[in-house]
Amino acid sequence: LHQVLQRLLQETKARRSSADLYDSNAEELATANTEGLLRPYEGPADDGLVPAAKQKGWVGSRLNMFTVSWNTKVVKEPPKSFEDLADKRFAGVTIMESRAFEWYMALSQYFVGKGKTQAQVDDLFRRIAANSTSVEGNTTHAQFLGSGEHGLWTSVYNPLVDQLIETGAPLSRTPVVEPLVIRPNGVALLRNAKNPASALLFMEWVLGDGQQLMIGEHRIPARADLQKGALDGVETVTVDIDKLVAEGEQWEARYEDILRSARSAK
Repeated sequence: LHQVLQRLLQETKARRSSADLYDSNAEELATANTEGLLRPYEGPADDGLVPAAKQKGWVGSRLNMFTVSWNTKVVKEPPKSFEDLADKRFAGVTIMESRAFEWYMALSQYFVGKGKTQAQVDDLFRRIAANSTSVEGNTTHAQFLGSGEHGLWTSVYNPLVDQLIETGAPLSRTPVVEPLVIRPNGVALLRNAKNPASALLFMEWVLGDGQQLMIGEHRIPARADLQKGALDGVETVTVDIDKLVAEGEQWEARYEDILRSARSAK
């Protein structure tokens, strides 16, 4: 578990509380909810949020997009599909995130829903992994890609790419390789908050006026009216958070098995 969630669990067990609000990724928030740490929010800030933001016990404040991105100086013919990523022209230039099992899980569900068997999906991912170096950490991916040390990565968070593009780095994530995997990150009220009223006010600010600040950070707000067409015309698949919590260890083990086809970065 994440260190913050571990501390919250420890404080709850000791009947203490040093926090009023919890901001984290989807898996940590959903786990906190199953542990009874969260107080569900119901209020006006829910209005206008995209469906993926409305979770059990917590609310998504922004959407993380897992994007296929590339260095335009290294990759002259970018991929158009996930099948393309298995092409030998990307051998040795591709990097895969070693912890992206939720991305793999979401795409598995999507491709199985389109008629593939799980064995066929796993074969595709193994062929992609065979072209790839396994690297942990999206920030590290961005450094490798921006420098041209690697040319392509399969599932990096969109803000890292967009920030580098803004500084003039020769990177791109369009045309989008679809489907685009989306995972909500968000905020929640803690059940044992010492200052519940202040926590509520801050949470409503995050889901209201605070959403504008996310645009400047190249993040996708959870409010549909502020997304400014970021997802228009793009096929997406949202990570099933309940499935991730219930079956995460299984999917993590399967993803690790697939990555054995990739070599690890030293």
